[in-house]
Amino acid sequence: LRVHNAHAPGKRSRAGAAASAYAHVPPAPTAMAAVPELYGLVGGAAAVSLMSTVVAGGRVMSARKKYGVKYPAMYATVYTDAQGKLVSNAEDGTAESGIAFNSAQRGHQNALETYPGVLALTLVGGLAHPVAAAASLILWTIGADRYSAQYTSGGPEARNKGVLPTLKYVGLLSLLIINFKGAALSAKALLA
Repeated sequence: LRVHNAHAPGKRSRAGAAASAYAHVPPAPTAMAAVPELYGLVGGAAAVSLMSTVVAGGRVMSARKKYGVKYPAMYATVYTDAQGKLVSNAEDGTAESGIAFNSAQRGHQNALETYPGVLALTLVGGLAHPVAAAASLILWTIGADRYSAQYTSGGPEARNKGVLPTLKYVGLLSLLIINFKGAALSAKALLA
C-alpha cells in the first residue's frame, strides 16, 4: 500500500508512510466473525417475540378504553365500599370491570416480567445453538401470547388452559438447558 503526495511526485505523505508501515498487519478479528451463520434466526425470533409483547400491550390498551381505567393507574383498584359492596375505580364502578381490566393487565405483565431474562438467554444461547435457541424463544412467545390472550378473555382461571400457554414453560426450560450446557462446557475448559 503506497500513498503518494500529489504535490511532490515520488514522495510519500506521512499518512502514506504510516499506512505502508502497517500494511503487513492483518485486520483485527471482529465479534461478527464468532457469530454463527444461522444466528439470524435468533434475531428473527427476537423480533417476533417483541411484536407479541406489543400485541399483548394492545389488549391492555383496549381494556383500559373499554373499562375506563384512567392513567396513571397501572391496575384497577377493586375494594369494598362503605355499604359492603365490592366496587372498583373503573368507569362504571363495578368490581367486574375492574377485575376484567386487571386480567388483561396481568396477562401482559406476566410476559414482561420474564421477557428480559428469556431474551438474554436466547441471545447468549444462540451463539452456540442458534436454531435451538430461536425455536425455544418461539415456543416461549406462543405460550406467553396464549397465556395473555386467555387471561384477558377468561380471567385467572383461563390463563393456563390447554397446551399452548404451557409452551412458554417448555421454551424457558429449553433456554435454561442450552445456557447451562454452555456454562458447563466453559467451566470444564477453564478448569482443564
